[in-house]
Amino acid sequence: MTSLAASDRSCGTCSLCCYLLRIDEPEIKKPANEWCRQCRPGHGCSIYAQRPPVCRKFKCAWLTGELAGEHWFPQRAKIVCHFSEDDDEERGPLTLQVNVDRRYPNRWREEPYFSDLVALSIRGLRCMEFFVKVYVGDRSFLLLGKRIIDFDNNTLGMVVRVGPDKWDFIKTKSKEDLLRMEAAMKEMAERHLAVDTAGRNIGKFKKSARSTTATAIRFRNLRTAKTPRGIKYEPERQGEG
Repeated sequence: MTSLAASDRSCGTCSLCCYLLRIDEPEIKKPANEWCRQCRPGHGCSIYAQRPPVCRKFKCAWLTGELAGEHWFPQRAKIVCHFSEDDDEERGPLTLQVNVDRRYPNRWREEPYFSDLVALSIRGLRCMEFFVKVYVGDRSFLLLGKRIIDFDNNTLGMVVRVGPDKWDFIKTKSKEDLLRMEAAMKEMAERHLAVDTAGRNIGKFKKSARSTTATAIRFRNLRTAKTPRGIKYEPERQGEG
């Protein structure tokens, strides 16, 4: 499949990020799902040359080429995707935030978008590198492969592998409960390693221990986005080389 290089892409007439994303910076403050006061929809930013750093740094996953398919052009998709990372360890690893225009609330469930998101979710979960989270208006969802978990900003819990390319989310009531559960999972994995003496099985248990040790995650709306890792996704389509 041939896709445009990131350097060949530009925002053009698209300014959907100026509508969908929440910004809470000294220079600009705006809620999600409202136009920035400096934006002129269809024409771009009225202060583009003097736009603040938070706007200069932001690049959606289509613009960077991390989402290679042209159907992910935000103005066409009605979706803005970006990778976000925060220093707070409670929030877990990198997150692919999928911000959906609430005027098209089911767009992310339509094809080819849903299949792409499922594939990305599985890819991120296999190595516990990133999670896929979908925002639609006031609602948010965590994708675990094809499984959709209703989420809110105070949800606390653990993602656990329960089978080949299958994961579950175990909710906890408090951070203390989460830490106890994480410790129990690690202890269980270590016991498997200790009781198995056959070299071949030890290898299997080591792999299992890495994949089933729960990852504590707590999602919140992140203020800024950056792309510290190069994660490029080009979905395979039938009939395309």
